[in-house]
Amino acid sequence: MGHSRDAARRGLLLRRRDLHHDHQRRRPGWLHLLILLFVWNAFKFLWIGPVSLLLMAGRTARARRTHA
Repeated sequence: MGHSRDAARRGLLLRRRDLHHDHQRRRPGWLHLLILLFVWNAFKFLWIGPVSLLLMAGRTARARRTHA
């Protein structure tokens, strides 16, 4: 599960890099929006992993308390 998330994050960052290079070659201004979208999605992948682990640990601890 973690590997697919890492692959998706790498893909988003690679697309951001490619679009940034296109921008350096004087591409249209709307590419800025795509670059921001890819960066935003990559950051979402960065923080959702630790948050989901914390939520899962809380649920596991709560389940152990109720069943023990």
